[in-house]
Amino acid sequence: MIVVGSDRKLYGAVTVVPCSSLDQTGNRWAYKLTTTIDGEGNSWAICDKPSTFAVSRLVPDHRGKVRLPPEEFTEVLRLLLSWLPKLSPPAP
Repeated sequence: MIVVGSDRKLYGAVTVVPCSSLDQTGNRWAYKLTTTIDGEGNSWAICDKPSTFAVSRLVPDHRGKVRLPPEEFTEVLRLLLSWLPKLSPPAP
C-alpha cells in the first residue's frame, strides 16, 4: 500500500492506496508502478479503493519503508484526486 499523508509523522490514522501485483490493464483508476511490491513483476496502485488505517496496524516488510519516486507519487495522487467526488460551487 501507498501511505498518503500531509506530513511526515506516522501516528494516528493515515489514508492509504492499496497496491496489487495482479494485472490491472483496463482499470482506468489503476496506475502501473515502476516500483514493485515484492521486487519482481508488475505492481499497480488501485486509486479508487482508498482506505484509512491506524498507523499502529501498519508493519513494514523486510525491506522497510520504500518511497516512491516523486514523479510516480504525483501520478498516483493525481489519479486518486480525480477519482474523488468534486465539490459543487458554494451557493450565492
